[in-house]
Amino acid sequence: MNHPSYEFSNNEKSVLFTFDSVGSRIIPKGVLFQQTGTPNLFNVIMGDVDSSGNIDVYSESNNGDMENVLSTVIQIITHFLATNKDAIICIQGSTPARTRLYRILLCRELNTISKHFRLLGFGETELELFEPGKTYRAFVISSKNV
Repeated sequence: MNHPSYEFSNNEKSVLFTFDSVGSRIIPKGVLFQQTGTPNLFNVIMGDVDSSGNIDVYSESNNGDMENVLSTVIQIITHFLATNKDAIICIQGSTPARTRLYRILLCRELNTISKHFRLLGFGETELELFEPGKTYRAFVISSKNV
């Protein structure tokens, strides 16, 4: 992605990453890689970090820096997969509009993503190789060697 990204930090277990969105306000953001019941499979939870430290996946901050935030999330996912070689991550928007936004971003960055990662889409009933222009309910990203 050709947009600037924010510096991020992560917790001791390297599953929670945080950074500040700097637009019309400063808004703490979080990206959590939540282990599922399947070994090496993680759900990605993204959103604003509220005052109690929870990630609000429904917040719409409209802070004027969406491209920088998305670029930072891509950097975090890249870092996570580089340090967790066997990890498989699943991304699903908290709303259909967010899932659509993620699909648009993945389409736009497909050439770069495809060089390093395997990208799949979950359609109506099955997982398939990601195809631009198709509608998916969720996305699965892993290193090419997984």
